[in-house]
Amino acid sequence: MTTMAILLAAPAGALAGVAAHGFATRWPRRRTPGTGRALLAAIGAVVGVALALAGPEGPARSAGVLLAALLLAIVPVDLDLRLIPDVLTLPGTVAALLLAVVSGADPLTACGWAVAAAAVFALPARFVPGSVGWGDVKLAGLMGAALGAEVALALAVGLTAGGVIALGILARHRGAARRRALPFAPPLALGSAWVLLLG
Repeated sequence: MTTMAILLAAPAGALAGVAAHGFATRWPRRRTPGTGRALLAAIGAVVGVALALAGPEGPARSAGVLLAALLLAIVPVDLDLRLIPDVLTLPGTVAALLLAVVSGADPLTACGWAVAAAAVFALPARFVPGSVGWGDVKLAGLMGAALGAEVALALAVGLTAGGVIALGILARHRGAARRRALPFAPPLALGSAWVLLLG
């Protein structure tokens, strides 16, 4: 990775953060998100440089960059509204699968990881109402499409982090915690970052 590419990664990541903030202020209606533009730009810049320094070049890295950019927009919306936009996850999954195939992955294997990751959340979404939402299911599918086999580690980290957060909420709010919806995008983003930057 050249020095110029690394230097370009910071402003590119910052621009992705600004774009993510713009999306969060307008979807599904105009509002003021809790996460500020400057914070998202800073996070985007850091993630951009980190991705430039880590991982392979080519389509495989592109899928990771795509996932990171989408998570920049998904996490603020989920924190504010407890919703994950289909307009990001569904096209993102298709794009990630195409990048996986371009990088040499078997199409059925790539789809298999997306389906398997989604199934981890689909079962509780179907049989344990209120545990997770269908937006979480689609986000897990996006992660599977972008990360391939490494999605197993990302989900393990994300579920562990989500469990710790849930226990913290339960300890603090006790009975009222049952009525609090846990936004799962942040812990899943943490799991994805773990794989993209440290895996």
